[in-house]
Amino acid sequence: MSPSELVHAFLIEHAGIGYCDDCLRKLLHISRVRMNERDMTRIAAELGFNRQPGRCSVCGVARVVNKMV
Repeated sequence: MSPSELVHAFLIEHAGIGYCDDCLRKLLHISRVRMNERDMTRIAAELGFNRQPGRCSVCGVARVVNKMV
């Protein structure tokens, strides 16, 4: 699976839960080189998940989180 497919499948499986970019990459074992913030924004638009301010469910830090609603 490509990094974008991994992110999409993970967010569908965990719908409604927000994950920051760093934690999402760590959970999916994707390096920053393969998936950076610009890539996340692009695939969010393409695959239909939200990027919005919120608190990450893993690290608890308030930042932009990725979430499938």
